[in-house]
Amino acid sequence: MKNYIGEKYGRLKILNEVEKRNGHRRFHCSCECGETKEVYYYSLRKGSTKSCGCYNSEVTAERNRQNKKHGHWTNYKGSPTYNSWSAMKHRCLNPKMIHYKHYGGRGIKIYLEWINSFDSFLKYMGERPLGTSLDRIDVNGNYEPGNVKWSTSKEQRRNRRK
Repeated sequence: MKNYIGEKYGRLKILNEVEKRNGHRRFHCSCECGETKEVYYYSLRKGSTKSCGCYNSEVTAERNRQNKKHGHWTNYKGSPTYNSWSAMKHRCLNPKMIHYKHYGGRGIKIYLEWINSFDSFLKYMGERPLGTSLDRIDVNGNYEPGNVKWSTSKEQRRNRRK
């Protein structure tokens, strides 16, 4: 059997092997933050366990800090404005999205400053008015200043590719 002692997976370093459970190898690991944790080897190998839990705490703290910054994250779902920004990014940047072929797949791009900054998007667009959604004035143009507005569904239906 291979000796894994000393190997590092994410923030965890294997210290020693502990008693198997359910036929699976387990290891006592030390985390970069100083904590220790027992982890199944398959969790280390797959990458599903990367730390003692400190990494998730840091990510959650950073997410909360960002959300407090602009005040647009209410819980699992964002505000209507935040959801529109997020959906725009998914349509243009995520090839796994069903409508990607109509947006990013045909070359529709997002103004670079908006990709990583909801604040920048919010500053330009303002709050999303009730009953509207994000619309491009030129349907073949990019999501960028001068080519986006909040539109009603009636306005959206009139502004389609032929």
